[in-house]
Amino acid sequence: MKGIVSLIILAAPLLVLMFLVMQRSSRQRRQMSELQESISPGQHILTTSGLHAVVVEVEDGVVTLETGPGQRSRWDSRAIMRVFADEEPDVTVSMPGHALSTPQTDPPAVD
Repeated sequence: MKGIVSLIILAAPLLVLMFLVMQRSSRQRRQMSELQESISPGQHILTTSGLHAVVVEVEDGVVTLETGPGQRSRWDSRAIMRVFADEEPDVTVSMPGHALSTPQTDPPAVD
């Protein structure tokens, strides 16, 4: 009898932990599913690989994204991680000494 009580005392926290992990996982899956169903053309999004783009078309789990004028690619809707508000997100790179953060000048003329 004492062994059963000890087993219950040891097993109860593990069962509670497993339950909490499963609930969290289920909630995250539900949120991602709702996000993917809410995708519509014109939205600014971020993919799981870090690509910022605008949704052009949505059809049967596939979204067409535009990363620049005339640059379109098709993605699985599950790759969309975040939908931004109506404004375009700020994706400016600022790294001291990096080519993108220093002004570009013309190279010196060669005689």
